[in-house]
Amino acid sequence: MARLWRRVAMDADIMDFGGSAIIRISRGTKGDPMASVERMEWFEPDGHEHSGYADAVTDRRRPAAEVLAEYRKTTAVVAVESEDLWDAAWGELDSQHR
Repeated sequence: MARLWRRVAMDADIMDFGGSAIIRISRGTKGDPMASVERMEWFEPDGHEHSGYADAVTDRRRPAAEVLAEYRKTTAVVAVESEDLWDAAWGELDSQHR
């Protein structure tokens, strides 16, 4: 059974989805689908738990198939720049932007 990915707009904010990772897929320099992941990460700059904070971080761009394979069994939403970048082998992408 193929995974059903929840689709969101490219300008979606990670805080709108309870901190779930957003996989942003866009066209690479050679036209191939590339993805970056925006996720929440906990920082403790002075080493104390009580003074730490959560902030959004974005991973470097990598091939979309590689990123989606890593997130296949975890919670994430997907933003796709263009319909032609989505490969049906990655699963089903719901058709509604939320």
